[in-house]
Amino acid sequence: MNRFSKDMGAVDELLPKAFLDAAQQLLVMAGAVILASTVNPMFLAVVAVLACIFYFLRKVYLKSSKNIKRFEGITRSPVFTHLGATLAGLPTIRASQAQNVIQDEFDKLLASLRLCRPNLSRLK
Repeated sequence: MNRFSKDMGAVDELLPKAFLDAAQQLLVMAGAVILASTVNPMFLAVVAVLACIFYFLRKVYLKSSKNIKRFEGITRSPVFTHLGATLAGLPTIRASQAQNVIQDEFDKLLASLRLCRPNLSRLK
C-alpha cells in the first residue's frame, strides 16, 4: 500500500508538469507554423504533405512495432517456461543428477532464440 501511494504521489506531482510542458511545446510549434505561413503561404502546402507522410510512417511503425513485440514475447516464452520449471524442480533435478540433460535442453532453446533474433551489429 505504501508503494502504491508513493507512486500515486509521484504521478500527481509529475503529470501536471508534463502536461504543461507538452502544451507549451504545442503552442510554440503552432505559433511557428502560423508565423511562417503568414510570411509564405506556400509553406502550408509543404507542411500538409509532410504531415501526411509522417502520419503514414507513424501508422506503419506502430503496427510493425506491435507485431515485433508480440513475436519477441512468443519467441522468448519457451525459454522463460523452461527456466521457471527448472527452478521449481531443482531439488528433483539434482537428486536424479539430470543437470546435463536440463542444461542441454536449455542450450537448445537459447540457440533457437538466437536464430530468430537478427544480428544488427552487421548493419554498421
